[in-house]
Amino acid sequence: MNLIDFDGSNGALLLAGLTINASGTLFGATLYGGTYNDGTVFSLSEDSGRWQLQTLYNFGGLDGLQPAGTLALDEAGNIYGTTYEGGAYDWGEVFQLAPGGEGWSENVLYNFTVSGKRFGASPLDGVLLDGAGNLFLTTNQGGNINDCQPNAGCGTVIELSSGQKP
Repeated sequence: MNLIDFDGSNGALLLAGLTINASGTLFGATLYGGTYNDGTVFSLSEDSGRWQLQTLYNFGGLDGLQPAGTLALDEAGNIYGTTYEGGAYDWGEVFQLAPGGEGWSENVLYNFTVSGKRFGASPLDGVLLDGAGNLFLTTNQGGNINDCQPNAGCGTVIELSSGQKP
């Protein structure tokens, strides 16, 4: 059974998996599409046997672009994820979307600075959130810059501790 068709305006090119909350709402991200064609975060909820799509956030470049990974949810209803590019330095970011009275607001938890740094850059996957609020993720580049592409590194596994930026 097909639940939803994306048409570009509501998102396009899904690479990540879905995340589900306790009430059965599904959450996901699209690599492209949305208002600025830089990707979206969306929810799907069932209402009277029909699935309803809601765009929660449209990325626009400086606030990240191309969210490619599976999202994580905390008990307060916040959504966590990564963007492959965009952000302050155009190497991707780790973000939190917080629900509020006027919609969802983005909190940038970390902007990746440049490929070739030990901490990594260009995350292609999502995040894993542990019970203490720590985020774990992988990056496509970074690490030891003597490995792989010239000055790029082969990638990293990193941790963002709760309340702390690297």
